[in-house]
Amino acid sequence: MHSSVTSELGESLAIPMGVYIAWVFSDSPAEDVGLQPFRSFTDSGRGDAITAMDGKLVGSIEEIVGYFNIREPGTDVALSICRDTQTIEIHVTLAEWPDG
Repeated sequence: MHSSVTSELGESLAIPMGVYIAWVFSDSPAEDVGLQPFRSFTDSGRGDAITAMDGKLVGSIEEIVGYFNIREPGTDVALSICRDTQTIEIHVTLAEWPDG
């Protein structure tokens, strides 16, 4: 699950554009690198939003899925993450998409 933030919403709430993580699957590459589900726009410990992949800005889940789909499992991808108003870079190694 995800939620995209438009430029209008981002400006009105003073939050970055990107794709906010709603949950992280167990035993996934996202869990392995410590991605955190987004919880709140105002509280501390509010979670993660993906703002870029390998330096390319992200505005929708479709962009993320499309980017991952053209890369092989085992490829390293640098994710720019906004976490609690700080930008950090996390490297994740892509895995096969789960069945189902």
